[in-house]
Amino acid sequence: MQRRVRGPGRSAILALLATVAVIATACQSTSSSPAAPSAAASQNPDASATPTPAGSPAADACALAASADKSGTLTIWDFQYESEGWGGALKELDAQFQAGHPNVKIDHVGQPYETYNQLVQTAFTSNSAPDVLMFLPGASGLFQWGKGLEVLTPRVDQAMRDRLIGWDAVSDKYDLNGDVLGIPVGLQGQVVYVNKQLWSQAGLDPAALPTTYDELVSASKKLKDAGISPFASGNKEGYENGWWLNIFWPSFATQADSWGIWTGDIPWTDQRVVDAMQPYLELGKQEFFDKGRFSTPLFPDGGDLFATGKGAMFLGLISSDVSYVQFNKALGAENVGYFQPPSFGAGTPAFLPVGPQIAWAVAKSAADKDLAWEYVGCITSSTAMQLQFDKGGVIPNDKTTELSVAPPQVLGFLNDYDANPVQLPMDAIIQVPVYDEFIRQINLALLGEITLQQALEATDKVAKQAISESN
Repeated sequence: MQRRVRGPGRSAILALLATVAVIATACQSTSSSPAAPSAAASQNPDASATPTPAGSPAADACALAASADKSGTLTIWDFQYESEGWGGALKELDAQFQAGHPNVKIDHVGQPYETYNQLVQTAFTSNSAPDVLMFLPGASGLFQWGKGLEVLTPRVDQAMRDRLIGWDAVSDKYDLNGDVLGIPVGLQGQVVYVNKQLWSQAGLDPAALPTTYDELVSASKKLKDAGISPFASGNKEGYENGWWLNIFWPSFATQADSWGIWTGDIPWTDQRVVDAMQPYLELGKQEFFDKGRFSTPLFPDGGDLFATGKGAMFLGLISSDVSYVQFNKALGAENVGYFQPPSFGAGTPAFLPVGPQIAWAVAKSAADKDLAWEYVGCITSSTAMQLQFDKGGVIPNDKTTELSVAPPQVLGFLNDYDANPVQLPMDAIIQVPVYDEFIRQINLALLGEITLQQALEATDKVAKQAISESN
């Protein structure tokens, strides 16, 4: 079956742009420096119909040979190049780009995700940065390196702006009128995946997955009583702690509150943060997670546990790694269900967390910035987005992409985002040192070495320092 989806939950995902304007008004009345997102330029809901001008990066840029006379070495860093799916797509795109630039040598280096920030820091400090770099969006990656990145605003034409969504997460201070520091690619968020076969073995109905926290706890107890680990988990690094914040936070906070955390107007010790994290700690106290989670890396081991039937649920990503891509292949698409963030009490989450997956940026030190931009145009073109979805499961943020025979989970995600308010996940808003401290402290709280209050106090101390240094 061919199904065309006009953008990933397109009408509602555009709220990632539109809500910035609304949130900005609320934040600017109370925020201190750094400024909260300012009013955004309006987006045309019908922009997906805007034709792509031939010869622009949005056309089949990888096949263009307009710069066939260029020579030299183009160095690219990312943390996906060695992956089977997405990495394979990037290698194919490199080959296409090379065909159009026969005198250019491509030095594409796949760096380890765990040490990527340290490697980038060393490269910038030693004036040896690569020409093109992949980052996580927003304060979680891209904004941390803004001083070393080329401002791409003059190079981004209206056709590209209209075609892609998620510009808030790559524009300085989340302001759509601010400097564009990178080009957004993909969609990313978290959902709870379910192994329907294990669910049924515990006497649970795979057609009635949890919609509330109480239902989640009840199902977890039944699974545990049936001798089935409720959650497969890999939390050695603490990444899952940030993901649980992402999905529980919307039940206790508004969209504007997320920006309050970023600006420091809402401290980490605020009751809203406590309320969002306490239920997660309770899941741990009831031993619903894999017993070896604190010595198990999330990538790929945590995902492998779920893929091999070692747990009935897994808090995973919606795109590429530890997602439906891996789980459908291992368990069969018909056996993989999912549910969105559960509600607490009578309320419903204020929004669903989703945003761009990564951003591509050009270093200020790039020897040939025009060549580097041509490469970025290549890997963010519509044809490139299609290839990265088809081969790597990277859900596109391109309104013109054809989601041919999309897996049921993908269509479900997009329908969910179309029907609900959406907002950047918290881990795309939190500054890197703050996030690192938060996930470290929450692991200590989960292990019973400190209290949740102590963990949040330590996080808030780092947050205040990070905000002070950014002023």
